[in-house]
Amino acid sequence: MRLLSVAALAAILATAMAKTNNIALMMRLTDLRNAAGEEVLSDVWRGIAMGALLAVKDFNDRNDRFTPALGEAQYASCDVDLAPTMYDTGSNSKGSIMAYREARADQDNGDGTYSLHSILGAARSDASKPMATLGGIDGVPQMSYWSTSDALDDKSVYTYFGRSIPADSATTKAAAELMSNLGYEYVGVAYVDDPYGASWKDAFVAACSAMKCKDEAGNPTEESCPIQVITTGLVGGNQESVEQSVAIFKEADVKIGFIVT
Repeated sequence: MRLLSVAALAAILATAMAKTNNIALMMRLTDLRNAAGEEVLSDVWRGIAMGALLAVKDFNDRNDRFTPALGEAQYASCDVDLAPTMYDTGSNSKGSIMAYREARADQDNGDGTYSLHSILGAARSDASKPMATLGGIDGVPQMSYWSTSDALDDKSVYTYFGRSIPADSATTKAAAELMSNLGYEYVGVAYVDDPYGASWKDAFVAACSAMKCKDEAGNPTEESCPIQVITTGLVGGNQESVEQSVAIFKEADVKIGFIVT
C-alpha cells in the first residue's frame, strides 16, 4: 500500500499540474500470456488494484497514514486532485498497448488533444515497456511500482518513465554478494524468458562476473573472484519448459540457484 501511495505521489509530481489530474491505473487483473486464453488472476492482484484506489483517495484527502509526505504543508495547500480510471494490462505487452489506447481514447477531447495526464503502473516490465514507449511519444508521465527491468532506464526510449522500486541491477548485486559471502562459486539461474526475467539474469551474470575476492575479515580485495553462472530460460506456466530447465541444472550439477518467475 505504501509503495502504491509513493508511486501515485510521484506520478502527480512528474506531470503538469492540472487541477484535476486524469490518472490511468494500469493494473494486472488478467493474464493473456497463456495459449489457452485469458486467465482471471487471484484476489491478491485485485487487492493490489484496490490498494491503488486507496492510494489515490489518500492523496485526494491528504491523508498521511501511509505516506508521511502528504502531511507536509506543501501538500496541504496543493489544489490538485487525482481522477482515477482503472485498466487491465493483461500482464503482457499486447494487453498494455490495448490498455494505453483505451485510456487515451477515454480522454480524447475531440479536437486533436487528450487529457490523459499520468499513468500509475504497469506491474510487469513486459507490460511497462511498450506503454512507456507510447507515453514517451505522447508526453504522458508514467510511474511504475513494480517494473524493475534495467532496460527501462534508457531515457532515449522511455522518456517519461519513472519508478518507485529499485532496478534489477540493485537487487542482483545484493544476490551476487550473498552467493559470494556464502562461498559459492557455481550458481544457476532459471528465468522466465521475458523482459523482466532476461534483464534480471543479465544483471546477475554481470554482478557475478565483477565479484572480488575477500580477505580474512570479509572485505573485498583487488583480486577478481568471479562466480560462474549457468542460465536457462523457461516459459511461464509451461510445465515441459520448467522440467527442461531442471534437467539442465541436474546435468550441469548445479547445487544452488535462483528461479526468476
